Amino acid sequence: MARASRENPADGWHHVMNRGARQQSIFRDDRDRATFLGILHDLHRDDGVEIHAYCLMGNHYHLVVQCPDGNLSEAMHHLGSRYAQRFNKHHEIDGPLFRGRFRSKSITIDHYLVAAVRYVHRNPIELSTTGDLAAYRWSSYPAYVGLAPRPRWLTCSTVAEMAGGGPHAYRSHVETDRPGDDIDDDSVLARLDLARIDEAVADALTRAGDVPERIQPRLGRDLALVLAIDSRRASPAELAGHHGLTSRDSVWSAVKRTRKRAAGDPEVRRLLDLCRSAIDGTADGK
Repeated sequence: MARASRENPADGWHHVMNRGARQQSIFRDDRDRATFLGILHDLHRDDGVEIHAYCLMGNHYHLVVQCPDGNLSEAMHHLGSRYAQRFNKHHEIDGPLFRGRFRSKSITIDHYLVAAVRYVHRNPIELSTTGDLAAYRWSSYPAYVGLAPRPRWLTCSTVAEMAGGGPHAYRSHVETDRPGDDIDDDSVLARLDLARIDEAVADALTRAGDVPERIQPRLGRDLALVLAIDSRRASPAELAGHHGLTSRDSVWSAVKRTRKRAAGDPEVRRLLDLCRSAIDGTADGK
């Protein structure tokens, strides 16, 4: 089966991560971590990638980046290949370092940009015996809260301002516990996908103009459920939580009902097609 193509829109925002093959450590010492950060500097200088957050963990990393030139795939290929070469040379080993292609989720909503950066900055929380995230050196968080120099290749102001402004406000934003803070990487990436679907549905319904009253109730939610199930962006349980439904059975009931309506009602079918086009980026005016 052919691999899915990457989303590389100009000026696109992305949450990027990758893990070591077989869960192996990809950062064995501080020299490795410094090497990785040096390559991030190169990506900013040579590829024009704007780096807004990073966190280096033992066997994986997280980045939040913006690519003005729409070159995410090229830039992340440079990052992975250069780092693997230097890591293998340093430790006198060979073979693949990463488990495969990097993973990325496109971010198109300000709220989820702020949430993604917060998630990245909270990644080391279990490593700190004191609970002090700002004490973790290998994250952009200390620079965000003014406790470490900001590298010239790192942009902190954009997301910090969205989250409330200065270092004190941003620190409160990150370190105040919230429901859902224990979700894993797969779940947070799924949430970003679902936010994109929600945005596409809202955009499609706006484009559609007056929607007949007979199909108004819960329409946006139900269309989003069908699209998420069809694209396999999240599990029924994740969808239930995202949309405030009581169970997976409620999700399947809504999906079945909406598909039946689309099969028998041209207007519902037209709206579903508009939503799919909005997600694919092929709707009129996109």
